[in-house]
Amino acid sequence: MISETLLSVYPDLRFAYRGHSLLITDRTGAIGHQLHGLYEHATRLLSRYTLLVNGRPPRLDALSAVDAYSTLGYYVCPPAPDAAIPLDALGLPQGERDRQVVIRVARFVGRGLHEDLEVTNHGLDEATLEIAWDLDADFADLMEARGGQRQQEAPVAVSWQVTGTGDGTLRFDYQHPRLRRGVLVRCHPHNGPQATHPPPRRDGHRVSVALHLRPQERARYCLTIAPIVEGQVFEPLFGCDAFGAVGSGAGTRPPGARAARTWTARATRLSTPNPRVQRAWDRAVSDLDALALGDGQTPAEWAVPAAGMPLYGTLFGRDALTLAGQSLLLSPHLAEGALRLLARHLGTHDDDFYDEQPGRVPQQVRAGPLALLGLTPWRHDYGDYAAPCAYLVLLGGYHLATGDHRRVREFLDPAKRVLDWLDERADLDGDGFLEYQTRSPKGQQHQGWKDSGDAVRYADGREVAPPVAACEIQGYWYAAKLLMAEVFLHVGEGARALEQLRAARALKRRFNARFWMPEERFFAFALDAEKRQVKSIVSNVGHCLATGIIERRYARDVVRRLMAPDMFSGWGIRTLSARHPAYNPLKYHLGSVWPVENATTAFGMKRYGFHRECNALAHGMFDAAALFEHYRLPETFGGHPRDRAHPHPGLYPDACAPQGWSASAMVGLIQAMLGLWSYAPANVLIIDPVLPAWLPDLTVRDLRIGAGRVSIRFRRGRDGATDYRILEREGPLHVVRQPPPDDLHAGPLARLRALGGSLLPG
Repeated sequence: MISETLLSVYPDLRFAYRGHSLLITDRTGAIGHQLHGLYEHATRLLSRYTLLVNGRPPRLDALSAVDAYSTLGYYVCPPAPDAAIPLDALGLPQGERDRQVVIRVARFVGRGLHEDLEVTNHGLDEATLEIAWDLDADFADLMEARGGQRQQEAPVAVSWQVTGTGDGTLRFDYQHPRLRRGVLVRCHPHNGPQATHPPPRRDGHRVSVALHLRPQERARYCLTIAPIVEGQVFEPLFGCDAFGAVGSGAGTRPPGARAARTWTARATRLSTPNPRVQRAWDRAVSDLDALALGDGQTPAEWAVPAAGMPLYGTLFGRDALTLAGQSLLLSPHLAEGALRLLARHLGTHDDDFYDEQPGRVPQQVRAGPLALLGLTPWRHDYGDYAAPCAYLVLLGGYHLATGDHRRVREFLDPAKRVLDWLDERADLDGDGFLEYQTRSPKGQQHQGWKDSGDAVRYADGREVAPPVAACEIQGYWYAAKLLMAEVFLHVGEGARALEQLRAARALKRRFNARFWMPEERFFAFALDAEKRQVKSIVSNVGHCLATGIIERRYARDVVRRLMAPDMFSGWGIRTLSARHPAYNPLKYHLGSVWPVENATTAFGMKRYGFHRECNALAHGMFDAAALFEHYRLPETFGGHPRDRAHPHPGLYPDACAPQGWSASAMVGLIQAMLGLWSYAPANVLIIDPVLPAWLPDLTVRDLRIGAGRVSIRFRRGRDGATDYRILEREGPLHVVRQPPPDDLHAGPLARLRALGGSLLPG
């Protein structure tokens, strides 16, 4: 049974976003409470916005997102049928008064905001109205608005100017000695100076227009909200009639939008009769597209997604690298962009406040007030051990997916700098493991996969103090070395390739000797500062499966433990065992379920040949997606069990939705179920499809491997076996059926049979 309830993160809020611009309003489209605002680079430009008709908010008829960056709302007057206001004061006729005047508000977010407002009198008599926008600005940081406490504050100067063309401009200037920020609010009749509508007026922080409308007459105005940075005004990306459906305007599209988003036109397409899988896939592709930051210098860089909305609308290193890796089946475009963009941000020198060192990959890059003033290290925070390993893993994956030696060579120098940092400075005590510990007085305490302050716990519930050697970081270091050995081999650096291969094998031996817990038949969460095992049962070990660092003899026990009821909720694997004393199903890393982590673990299960368990994780994730609005999995959701008492798992209260790597998780799950492994340098696509009964038919089209392209239909037969048919193939590409190299269940005979089947016609 699937609950009919649709879960919504921040159910009382409405969002629109593009790049570094974010609009947060209440259900009616107004701005006025704690997190509400129009933000640019995490700086709140508008802290209050209320549309008023004769001094009262109009009654909301409908407000909805049209796409990620635009909304359309309809409002009617009087404000409500039982409003405590004399109807005569509204200038409406004595007869049928409700819903006589209709107001259409279209908003477009991008480098500020553009608003089209249309007021139409649908009554039989004339109507006299005053339309007003009540506005204010405070230039708070997004994180200040979230917490409700200011760490930086200064006076705001307000000025008003009316031009000869009838435009009225309300200007807010932040008087901070170190932050020159401001915002222009420009109001003018929609058709420009030739319009017959009256010009706007100012009364304090209100901009208003007085209208006298005959029956069926309409008036149209535009509101342009433009950020000011260091005295320079930046005009919004969108102009009037950006829907292209109002009046005679053709609509305006932002510069660079087409270039940033053409990758989706060439991306792999999926089709299946299963509506949940289809809708979740389509939503994932749409979200990865919509989250594009527009940073950098090339279309691939512009397409790199933000981590998530509303709280993480900026570049996060490990998020960008992880989602690009999970999306390689979809397209290598995001991987190219992430590798290139993050190479520009690699650490260049030692700066303890930011945890910066030469070769480190940033955890996040922000340009909000708190970051710019140095009140946080977020301007370029390098406090992360996952991102450097992920950079090398993604480069290896990009190489295997594209075989593009020219581009791989372009990324080789930054990759060597990252590898040198890992080998020379990330092992703090020289014991052959990577240990994290911040050097910043305001740095992030934990710098592994679980990076929240209370995430790392001993089995008795006590918090673990750094330095910490987290298990998944060792796994990613191992995978990075293996994949870089492959890269070095193909660029002609054989000696360095052999060096990395030997180091990876030694690391695998050390890891399995030191992290294995015989009494638990599982791997330790971490080694603490005294090199004692942190014996909590956690989801991090699923990452170790995915990287292949776990010896085959331990894989069965690990998979069994991850799928035990205290870990697998039925929707997904929890971050922490439900038996742990610190377990909380609605805590960030102490019991919630993360889609991105479950996709990673499913990939690991497939790697070792655990098809049933891989499909069970995918089933839980796609069923969970059906519980959420728009089939959009949030950043993380509740860890409650899937049983009669819990028809849905609950929500982590501050989760982002959309979240980039929750979108990429949908793509990663499909790749795991189909067992897709690319080796573009040899023009080979390896497949090992095992479709479950709930997904018996699936087609991938225009999958690009190197210079080749292929479309394949996968079908589950009545006997439970999955077959495939190549529908279309271009270029020098060979499709070979083979179990993964670590598959515990595939002997030589099974491999030969699978290989022989691949050579048959069709």
